[in-house]
Amino acid sequence: LDMDRLNYSPQAFYDTDNGVKFARKECTAGTRKQILDDIEAWVENSAASLGYWICGMAGTGKSTIAKSVCIRLKKKEHLAASFFCSRQIPECKDYRRIIPTIAYQIARDSPTFAQELQKVLVMDRDISTKSPADQLKMLIVRPWAATMRKEEFGKITPVIVVDALDECEHVSLVLKELIPAIQNWEIPGLRFLFTSRPEKTIYDHLTNVINPLPPKSQVQEFELHNVEEAVVREDIITYIKAELSTTRLDIETHQVESITNKAGKLFIYAATVIRYITGAQGLGKTRLSDIMSEGHIPSDKKETESLDNLYSDILANVLSPLTIEESELMVKILYTSLFAGMRVSCSMLSELFKEIDLKFVESTISSLQSVLYVDKRDRAIYTFHASFVDYMSSKMRAQNFYRDITEHHTYLTKICLDLMNKQLKFNMCDLPSSFLADRDVPNINQTIEEKINEGLWYSCNFWGFHLTNANSHEGEVIETFKKFMDEKILFWIEAMNLLGRLPWIGVMNVPWGLTACVEILDTQISQLKSLMNAFSLSEVKEMTPHFYLSIIPWWPVEISVVKNLKNVLKVIKQTGHSGAMGFWKTPNTVECISVSPDGQRLVTALFDGTCIVWNTVTGTQMNIFQEHEAPVNSVVFFANGDKVVSGSDDNTIRIWDSKTGATIGSPLRGHEGSVLSVAISPNEYWVASGSEDHTIRIWDVKTGVTIGAPLSGHSDHVRSVAFSPDGQQVVSGSFDGTIRVWDAKAGNLIGNPLHGHSGGVLSVSFSPDGQYIVSGSGDGTVRIWDTKNWTEIMKLDRHTEWVGSVKFSLDNERIISGSDDRTIGIWNAKTGKLIGNLLQGHSDWVNSVAFSPDGNLLYSGSDDMTVRVWDAKTGAAAGNSLLGHENQVYAVAFSPDGAYIASGSEDETIRLWDAQTGVAIGIPLLDHEGTVSSVAFSPDGNQIVSGSWDTTVRIWDVKSGSQIGTLKHPDIVNSVAFFLDGTKIISGSDDKMIRIWDIKTKALLQTLSGHENGVWSAVFSSDGSKIVSGSGDQTVRLWDVKTWDMIGDPLLGHKETVSCVVFSPDRKRIASASVDQTIRIWDVETRTAIGNPLQGHERAINSVAFSSDGNWIISGSNDRTVRIWDARSGAAVGSPLKGHYDSVMSVALSPDGSRIVSGSEDKSIRIWDV
Repeated sequence: LDMDRLNYSPQAFYDTDNGVKFARKECTAGTRKQILDDIEAWVENSAASLGYWICGMAGTGKSTIAKSVCIRLKKKEHLAASFFCSRQIPECKDYRRIIPTIAYQIARDSPTFAQELQKVLVMDRDISTKSPADQLKMLIVRPWAATMRKEEFGKITPVIVVDALDECEHVSLVLKELIPAIQNWEIPGLRFLFTSRPEKTIYDHLTNVINPLPPKSQVQEFELHNVEEAVVREDIITYIKAELSTTRLDIETHQVESITNKAGKLFIYAATVIRYITGAQGLGKTRLSDIMSEGHIPSDKKETESLDNLYSDILANVLSPLTIEESELMVKILYTSLFAGMRVSCSMLSELFKEIDLKFVESTISSLQSVLYVDKRDRAIYTFHASFVDYMSSKMRAQNFYRDITEHHTYLTKICLDLMNKQLKFNMCDLPSSFLADRDVPNINQTIEEKINEGLWYSCNFWGFHLTNANSHEGEVIETFKKFMDEKILFWIEAMNLLGRLPWIGVMNVPWGLTACVEILDTQISQLKSLMNAFSLSEVKEMTPHFYLSIIPWWPVEISVVKNLKNVLKVIKQTGHSGAMGFWKTPNTVECISVSPDGQRLVTALFDGTCIVWNTVTGTQMNIFQEHEAPVNSVVFFANGDKVVSGSDDNTIRIWDSKTGATIGSPLRGHEGSVLSVAISPNEYWVASGSEDHTIRIWDVKTGVTIGAPLSGHSDHVRSVAFSPDGQQVVSGSFDGTIRVWDAKAGNLIGNPLHGHSGGVLSVSFSPDGQYIVSGSGDGTVRIWDTKNWTEIMKLDRHTEWVGSVKFSLDNERIISGSDDRTIGIWNAKTGKLIGNLLQGHSDWVNSVAFSPDGNLLYSGSDDMTVRVWDAKTGAAAGNSLLGHENQVYAVAFSPDGAYIASGSEDETIRLWDAQTGVAIGIPLLDHEGTVSSVAFSPDGNQIVSGSWDTTVRIWDVKSGSQIGTLKHPDIVNSVAFFLDGTKIISGSDDKMIRIWDIKTKALLQTLSGHENGVWSAVFSSDGSKIVSGSGDQTVRLWDVKTWDMIGDPLLGHKETVSCVVFSPDRKRIASASVDQTIRIWDVETRTAIGNPLQGHERAINSVAFSSDGNWIISGSNDRTVRIWDARSGAAVGSPLKGHYDSVMSVALSPDGSRIVSGSEDKSIRIWDV
């Protein structure tokens, strides 16, 4: 046989020694066993397909498997030929040599094939230079046909192995001819085993023609990178141990596992590490230790040389044929897919980079399939192995392919901001009405997808991520960001709310460097954080239009787009107003709260024995722990946030998983009384607990046993315990009035007890720097103690009742306190002065307070069964109330169906609210030019009438919010009401007159005179036959509607102004409220007082109302309370309803009698469950 004419390549044989640099290794003994066995079974199965393709990402060990297959097949005489392609060996990457080399090897073992091949070479001396089609036909197909006729191979199945197709240049020219020949049985009996990376050209040739193995085998054989990781893991462990067995290097099991974990499914990673460790005599242990170190970044190129060469070859092969412009675009796509804020799809990249066509993006990812892949489930782009990201992140390793990552983040920041500046707009998704919840808008999800495309979605969600990692001092970034803040920021919040992504909003991540460059941004961003907290914690977020209607008008944000929007809404900004942050209701009394270290979660300990973990952004419940059998008194997160420890009246301490709520270990038992307080040491090794049994115990977290004897010395309940920042000391506070500090390890008392409080010590806490202790007591004071000399250095005494909870801020600058007086104090820790006023809003004892980790928010838990969120700097509060009015609320009223509430305020507006959700509906009604003193619904609920200090009565259409009539008094209007059939309106004024108006014509029908001072209240009876009025002249008067005459003499008895009058539903009684602090009941028929005045309020009574069944009377007073009375006996029912922190000016009952609404000078409206 004339070898020179055939031009075959001996270097491509599987067993050729090409030198150490190009050595082909076989699988380590004991590895890849299942894969090799399956391939051998394929060979021996006569019914199997003629082609088999091992497809795998770079570095998965395809060539090693291919060589091991060749060795096995050779032993069983199945190997007919092999061709191992290699990009590094010229002969092995020449496609023209594949068929001649295969032909040569078959001829060595087959005399018939050799004879036929000789004939071809004689006929065509230049056959080796011909096309693959001619080569295949003349060098394989014809000789093989003759061989098959003589049955020379008998029962043996000859196999040809072609490895690393992707490393052969123009290999598709060969596959284009070879695969159809296999498919069409032109070379029957001859089988082909191929290996390659999943490159598109190869994929297209092979997947269309090779009969696939059964589904179970497809995962393991065809796609090598999809072999179960557990299988690969065992193989890599075996490989590592085998490679190191011949060295003197002792490697521990955990080190083997660490390398294996980092390797994932990538054999070449493990091989590279082993080669590096063993590559320098005497340095093995040092190199191994270096690799094992946390956060290790390779500094020696030898450590990653093989891996780097592999990745560099892949990128060079893809990028070298492209123009400079095409190459840069491809690199942008590559870096974005690697360093984006999330896994991105090709379509998302195309939307993000408007100048890059989708087909180019898809082509780019396809060409990089050796290192990237598109997941079939989510269509997102993933890297096959983390080492590729490491490679692309290192200039030393990636060299010419490297791009500065900070600069790429800067580029993406501008891309995101530009896209938002161009596409975001007001009412992005064309929501039709503020009356509809977003979820009730027809086809809302489809609309959102259409209006907010993938590129805009990504930009909205991740501009903050890129800005944080960018060069934020770059001029173009600053200008683009300023434009975004000035023009688009509110529309971005709107979009994020529609996407349900408000809790993950990114303005929190704006870097300090950028705000330092543009000073005003710092203030704006701080205000925006408060604004977004208010929006995300309110029920308004379910109806996106109310972001503009119910939040923005009342928020003092110094941003152009906010100011412009406020001008559109005709809202006058009140600079002194602090908006609410939020609150959420709990199922039971809140005994204690703790915030997770990341600030994302808050846990509450409840009186019902449960602990609930809440999302601090949305206020939604995440999970619940229910193992305690009695009230839980104390709860605290571990330092890493993964566990919670709680103490209960069931005398036990429990540790549980904060994410699942599952118990960890057994309860810690030992205390002989309720566990009142628990604390976790900074290193998380110990739990400290204080109990009713007068002792403190220290527990080992791992074993659950007590360390040493109980710490004894207190003579009463131990109400609070806390660790020092270094974990060496424990401080305790007791009902015995003392504070004690203990050595946490030795268990002995340090120094003498600290005396000073005149009541029990309810709460103690160390400052973060360990220099001070703060304590709260039943004596109503907060005290600060110096830990150097154990002396009291300051007493803070603005609270009026027990102080049950105290905490330092992480910066040591502030102290917060929660008290039984229902208030929270924020104190300057250096001066001891109260910052602002005590925070009011809770309607019962404040049992626990906590700072957020960044110190910007303050959380409080109360007996009123709420957790409230406050701005820790401004003290902005959230109550169980409807907030929106900028000034005192003077009037409230329920609609006839109980669905809505109308309110009037000193801010000269009328607002409409959803009575169930508390969400403001529509924009404020704005035409009054003075305090709105009275509001009432028409009987059909379609209209509202309002009276104002601007001397007018105005009529409004509820649906449109438009004004449909104005009626004029010569003086302040104090009271308005509709006639039962809705045809007339009654109004009372400081002009001493009562006026009756026709609702249709707006004409004055009648004027009733007789009062000697201003008329404060006037209403019709339910049958429309009578009118009752109350006045500053201290009288109540009855009027006949038919004759418009006064009925009898005035009703006398009150000693001060009669502020409010109302008929009972049966029209037989009148209730009147007065500034004299009493309510009187009158018999309509006899016009005499019934029983004694109702007494209990401590200041003037401003409003009174009957229940719909006439059994109850409701009143609101300047003493800040709402009271319920038995209308028959005059006795007070239950305790006063407390929650307002200023005068209650108006009350009303829902038509079904289940709820009370109250309006107050504290600017809020509260809804109470009767």
